[in-house]
Amino acid sequence: MVLEELRNTLAEPAEENLDAKENCLSTVESHRFLETIEGNRYEELFLILMHTGIRIGEALALQWRDVNFDEKYLRVYKTLNRVKLYYDKQGKRLTEPYYITQITSPKKRKVSD
Repeated sequence: MVLEELRNTLAEPAEENLDAKENCLSTVESHRFLETIEGNRYEELFLILMHTGIRIGEALALQWRDVNFDEKYLRVYKTLNRVKLYYDKQGKRLTEPYYITQITSPKKRKVSD
């Protein structure tokens, strides 16, 4: 009975529009972007974002221990969020940003050479 009531409250999933234009760069735009960022102080960050698809907060939270050069993968399991005020669990105000570990399980993504 409870499951049936719950099922009745759920909405049907929306149909996916396969004809919708992807919101991503074309090959020409990608090459132009790579040329533009060459020498920029954030070039490596842009390259990581572009080639892995991770979010900016996930990229900013990466540490060297999250990088495995031998097996060629990044361990992405936390994110960094910028807010104006930080508080610890006791309510004390903090002045530095802190890492938030993701609630969802981390996914292993391999990017080929």
